[in-house]
Amino acid sequence: MQDQERWVSADEVAEHLSMTPQWVREMARDGELPGVKFGIYWRFRISQIDEEMERRAATPRTRN
Repeated sequence: MQDQERWVSADEVAEHLSMTPQWVREMARDGELPGVKFGIYWRFRISQIDEEMERRAATPRTRN
């Protein structure tokens, strides 16, 4: 059986990104961060979070 990356909480993602857990949950709810909701809990894969952050860093942003 191959090792699989574990699911982590919004608190762990927040610490990883130096953000607040509330921000992580809001971004996930709005579809801005990849995550899965299990009941009332959000769960994430750090590798997917890192990929999304890299994608965002490479995408030019314009001010509205």
